[in-house]
Amino acid sequence: MTVATTSSIALDAQTRMLGGQVVLTEERWEERFVDVLAAAVLEGTVSGDADAVLGALGSWTSAAIARGQLVAAFDRFARLATTCARAAPEAAREAEQLVARTMFDPSRLGDVLNKVRDIVTKPAPRGEEGPDSRAAPPGADPSVVSGVERVLALLDDASVFESAVLHWVTNPDARVSAALFTYVSRWAKGREAKLGPIVEREAPRFALAALELLKAGDAKEADAAIASGLRSSHPEVRRAALRSLRGEEGGGDLLRLLSDPELDLRCEVLGIIAKLRVRTAGPAVVRRIQDPSFQALESREKREWLACLQVLNPTRAEEIVIEMLARAPMIASEVNDRNRVIAAQVLAGADTETALAAAKTAARAFWWNSAPVREAAAAAVAAISARRDAKGQK
Repeated sequence: MTVATTSSIALDAQTRMLGGQVVLTEERWEERFVDVLAAAVLEGTVSGDADAVLGALGSWTSAAIARGQLVAAFDRFARLATTCARAAPEAAREAEQLVARTMFDPSRLGDVLNKVRDIVTKPAPRGEEGPDSRAAPPGADPSVVSGVERVLALLDDASVFESAVLHWVTNPDARVSAALFTYVSRWAKGREAKLGPIVEREAPRFALAALELLKAGDAKEADAAIASGLRSSHPEVRRAALRSLRGEEGGGDLLRLLSDPELDLRCEVLGIIAKLRVRTAGPAVVRRIQDPSFQALESREKREWLACLQVLNPTRAEEIVIEMLARAPMIASEVNDRNRVIAAQVLAGADTETALAAAKTAARAFWWNSAPVREAAAAAVAAISARRDAKGQK
């Protein structure tokens, strides 16, 4: 072997030895890259010249998301945020927020949430046993979920509110949905109108949660969004929206609910109309009471209709119930008797001389006044008299 050959071999061995010393694992390369990137971000933040670094970081994130490399994207975000915090503890949160806004701006965060939804809803491979055998659908990677939670927690504005609302109700991953709801809850005030469609159209678990947020608001938009729940196809949502009403918002929907198939809900609607004094409902209430089909209603519902009218239009209500109480056909019927009892019970809330006279007449022992009618009328006489005495009336 010649000296030249020996020297060549020796040099190659040294080179290989040196190369072996400088070869880094992918993990180490990432750590060093993040260290340099963090230093550049911090320096640029101080000097006001971070645009180039942040622009490159944003472009890399877009590419990673497009390739479906969500874990890698959030891993780099976590490493970078941690490194910045370690290097400059006094500016840790500001640096972390800057990195979050750069890597996951509203557009990119929306892309991430779309990817997560696609991952969770993607059909699993068919099992070997046949077409009906399927593995459980995959969930979002825990690191991606925690990354989404962290980014949302760092956002100090409502820049992704609309996107968060949309993905809250459409993302099938419960953990991601919960993180989005936390963000939506934080920024709902002043944006109540965006929750109206959720209350009206979504499943009860979303609609009822949105209603709770709206109840904490005091804007007119909140009341309108609450009223939209009256149009929900879910009875429990309609009922919850009804109980949450604070004004005359949704008056038209209230009237529509008076024809709801559920007796309990109809009665509750009448009570709410009376409580809120939705006077625009008065004509509709009168028409329903005067409709022949009113006689087929259950006693409880008849009472609610009449009591509601008594609040909205006491004079008209008194005219109607006095007429009902005085209606005593030659051939008595159980239905008419029940109507007269109800009329007497409602009349007990009046205080006029005319109402007192009508109650006294029905309380007399005439053959057309049954015992239940006389008893109810006597109670009305006592109530009306007490009320008039308290007012100094005779």
